[in-house]
Amino acid sequence: MVRAKRIFIFIPGFASSGEVWNETQKELGNDYTSYILTMPGFAGVPAQANPTFKGWRDLIIEFIKNENISNPIIIGHSLGGVMAMDIAATSPDIISKIIVVDAVPCLVAPK
Repeated sequence: MVRAKRIFIFIPGFASSGEVWNETQKELGNDYTSYILTMPGFAGVPAQANPTFKGWRDLIIEFIKNENISNPIIIGHSLGGVMAMDIAATSPDIISKIIVVDAVPCLVAPK
């Protein structure tokens, strides 16, 4: 029986480039399919017209759906970890697991 490759989506921390995940991706080798994201407005990526946490989250959800990525494991650091938790809470049916690394919310909660 052939086992399907695991799929990872890496989300970096606030203002960081997805390049922070390059070494991790390299260590995984060819046994996994991975996507490394850099959020709009960070590390030279053009900003969204109205950047918000919800907007970034929705972009990732849209990316997963548009690319037909089946049951990825989302790995997020810092803000990326909080984003992974929010995706798991709002769209649990499109992911299989999350891995959160040093996530501390850095956004002000709505009143």
